[in-house]
Amino acid sequence: MPPRLRKNENKPHIPAIPFEKCAAKTTTDGKPGTTVLDHGIHVGRVAEALAALKPECVKRLLPPRPGLPTGVHDVGKVSPGYALKYFANTVVREHAPELCNQSSFCKLHATISAAAIERWLNTPVTRHSPVALAAAAHHGKMETPPFPPDMCEILGGSAWSEERQKLIARLSEEFDGTLQDAAEANEWLLAGLTCVADWIGSDETFFPADRPPIVDGDAVLTACHAVTECGFAPMNIIKGLSFEDVFGFPPHAAQQEFIERVTQPGLYIMEAPMGLGKTEAALYVAYKLVEAGHHRGLYFALPTRTTSDRIHERVRDNFLAKISDDPVMPKLAHGMAWLYECRWRPEDDDNEEAQPQRAVHPWFNPSKRALLYPYAVGTIDQALLGVLNVKHSFVRLFGLAGKVVVLDEVHSYDMYTGTLLDELCERLLQIGCTVIVLSATLTGRRRSQLAPALSGFAGTEAYPLISGCPTDGEPFYAPLSAPEPRTIHIRREHWDNLRLAEEAVAAAQRGECVVCIANTVARAQAWYRAVKATMPEGAFPVGLLHARFPMFRREEIENEWLKKLGKEGDRPKGCVLIATQVVEQSVDIDADRMITELTPSDMLLQRMGRLWRHPRSDRPCSVPELIIITQDLSSCETTEQTREALGKENAYVYAPYVLMRTLEVWRTRSRITLPNDIRSVIEATYAEREETPASVMGTFKKELSEKSERLRKLAYSAQDTNLGFPTSDKDDERAATRHSDLPTQSVLLLSERPEELGYGRVRIRLLDGGSALQLDANRPDFAATRRLHASTVTVAAYLLADQSGTRKDTVWLNRHFYDKPVVLVCDDGGVLRDLAGNEIVLRYSPEYGIWRGDKTQEMASAPSDFYSEDTFFDNLEKDW
Repeated sequence: MPPRLRKNENKPHIPAIPFEKCAAKTTTDGKPGTTVLDHGIHVGRVAEALAALKPECVKRLLPPRPGLPTGVHDVGKVSPGYALKYFANTVVREHAPELCNQSSFCKLHATISAAAIERWLNTPVTRHSPVALAAAAHHGKMETPPFPPDMCEILGGSAWSEERQKLIARLSEEFDGTLQDAAEANEWLLAGLTCVADWIGSDETFFPADRPPIVDGDAVLTACHAVTECGFAPMNIIKGLSFEDVFGFPPHAAQQEFIERVTQPGLYIMEAPMGLGKTEAALYVAYKLVEAGHHRGLYFALPTRTTSDRIHERVRDNFLAKISDDPVMPKLAHGMAWLYECRWRPEDDDNEEAQPQRAVHPWFNPSKRALLYPYAVGTIDQALLGVLNVKHSFVRLFGLAGKVVVLDEVHSYDMYTGTLLDELCERLLQIGCTVIVLSATLTGRRRSQLAPALSGFAGTEAYPLISGCPTDGEPFYAPLSAPEPRTIHIRREHWDNLRLAEEAVAAAQRGECVVCIANTVARAQAWYRAVKATMPEGAFPVGLLHARFPMFRREEIENEWLKKLGKEGDRPKGCVLIATQVVEQSVDIDADRMITELTPSDMLLQRMGRLWRHPRSDRPCSVPELIIITQDLSSCETTEQTREALGKENAYVYAPYVLMRTLEVWRTRSRITLPNDIRSVIEATYAEREETPASVMGTFKKELSEKSERLRKLAYSAQDTNLGFPTSDKDDERAATRHSDLPTQSVLLLSERPEELGYGRVRIRLLDGGSALQLDANRPDFAATRRLHASTVTVAAYLLADQSGTRKDTVWLNRHFYDKPVVLVCDDGGVLRDLAGNEIVLRYSPEYGIWRGDKTQEMASAPSDFYSEDTFFDNLEKDW
């Protein structure tokens, strides 16, 4: 304990309240409840119980006795500012009435806690203790250090400082430890542990504020009970399971080789073609690492909500249900996870052989807590929030610590998200994770960015490939066995919409299942309209799938076409499905023939993965064929002419430089052999090369370089923190894990104008065909919230520029949306109107989705009508 301060007669006396009398919590009737001392004991015991559940690799990063370093987090509540704020008429009036006439005291008790801890440790001004930082940040963000001196007047002067020091001494006795033991603790993990322990230790279900103190052994038992009841109980792992025991089939050669090479923690990258079973290989490696005690838990991160939903089902049914005799439900972690989880319940599962699974406890429902659950599947965004300047970022890192983290489809991110991903990988390794990266189309350069230790191997030509950086070993790379090669025939055509429709219809009439993939929603809608006009009525099934349908309608379409073109689907004798990028990753369909717009090589290969995806003996065509729709660029001399020939919409979605490089690679190809040619195609497209500055290619390259540098700087700026801790008040759900130059807006579609019932109540009808909803501005209704969210669709914000003010009039949505949507009413003809009855530029039909049109033109398209992305990302502001 530091020496007592000498009295200074020139300073005014500030009477202090003994720390034993200082309350931390109020009772339900507003009276003083749990004391600061007792609350510190509760939180410290909870922290001990939480830390005990972590694997050894994480325990080594935490204090050896975490009870004391977490238990002191609220010593700053022993302060005049806090006492006057909450207990002026009770504790203060009884023990220090003179304070009632004083003011201007600091009320930031987390900052005061840090100041008291710094004084206790006599920490140099230039270096902050991990314990002080954790205390200062335990409400989610860091107030800017340096912290004020503990004995300064705004914190209560020397008398209050002495009481805080006495409290630290009393807690040190309680936990039989010293704060010096935490000097080398990982700051993020200690802060995360402190925050989570404080949440549980403040839960009056376990630690009621109006009951006698829970002390000694009872505090330990209560803390362990609270941690278990909240859902932190570990899942028992069945030892010694083979790959076939888990998945029901033996591993093929590449999977077996990957499993044999990944036997200890580290970072590993598996590059293998689409459909090779990378998911199963990664999951089995995760099982083996958990079985060996290296890790506890899994987070499987994917690019989109839709892919997360589908992998969640596979992890639930085909993995966790097989590796435990007491399996848990995996937590789904993304911005709309609650909607999916409420639609599926264990009792609804019709699989009689499925192992019953423990449901995810509601304690984990807030998205900032989702990653704390031992086994979770979600979007990469939820993990990326751990490296952004947003509240509780360190809680997400604490949740991921010690887990196996699988990052799938990493090739799909731009420079902004990719830069954040690089930082995430580095931090995950620092907090005891094993990181498994999966990709079919990774360049050597991108591989070395994800794992700098592999930079010496960036030029390897092997494919499939495993690269590894074991924590306790040398970096390595090794070829994986390739599957049987298959050849896909390539054609390039300059077709207009009508010619494309004629070719697709002719193929479908021959019995082929044709999938046409457009780069934009408007192009897909135009193709669909042309096919409908060309085909004989009812000759074969035809469908349109993109992201501009309300969620309920998109799911209906996806499920319909999975039944037709899925692995076990009831395959029709001929059909045409027209879609956008949503089928590249999220929908497991199998096409006989594919027609696609020109897109970068890695995206072409991803789309190609849906062509002859599953073995079938009854194909109506003799060879798989990919037809790439391009335009004639031979006469283009300027960048504008070239951009026009590429299609301004395509040049907005994808960088013109990459499209031109892609054309060079594919221009002379009449066939491609998979997986043999994947590496050469990707490297030829993205390899660095000099361009003549004044040329078309030089100009396009400069544009791409400037945009990439801008995105890189934005990504670094988004990570700006103070001593590694967030300082922003920004809610984590509104942080930008993706970047877009085209803002979007959510729209709620109704079938008729709301019927006002008075007192903030309305009756509305949605487009989902269900019964009318009665909404009350003052009452939550969870079932109504689910239907409302499922009836929204996202559009470009500029198309609704005149509607921003209308959201103020929809108070009846306040209980249902964090960020209220614009409400539009769809009449029987598909015309959309605002709530004032004004017609707007957008139209809707359950067949076409949202499109831009007017009274005289059923489906118009202009360059400004095209959207930059067409997948569901996991950011409420950037949910394209």
